[in-house]
Amino acid sequence: MSSSFRHKPIKAKVEEHCNLNSPHGNFIIVRVEKNDLVLSETGHGVDTLKDHLKDDEVCFALLTLRLTLEDVPDQPRNIFMHWKGPKAPGKVKVNVGTHAQDAISALSPNHGQLEVVGKTNFNEYDIGTKWHPKAGSHVID
Repeated sequence: MSSSFRHKPIKAKVEEHCNLNSPHGNFIIVRVEKNDLVLSETGHGVDTLKDHLKDDEVCFALLTLRLTLEDVPDQPRNIFMHWKGPKAPGKVKVNVGTHAQDAISALSPNHGQLEVVGKTNFNEYDIGTKWHPKAGSHVID
């Protein structure tokens, strides 16, 4: 079965939950189960997303933020995140990491990508700053 067919439910949820009309803070979480991507949760708010990221796991998320870009307010940006919990075993990080490209495809379109390795700086300001391709570091710790 092709990955595009298997990930059809994820793509449908992206279209519904993270589109040009989505409210600021909508998110989708995708986890790897039985060696495949599975839609896990949807919700609203950066703090709520942070609460759903477990320290001992690795997963992927898509977050919509409505930002001011080039003096134009309220521009929706879908930001892809690869969560690597600080207590996740190395083997889990490697195994789930092999699905990163499929996750990027399933959680698209996205306007930027972040690697998230901790929750200390997991906040709207840092996400809203580091997602941009010209931001330098794309890691949130």
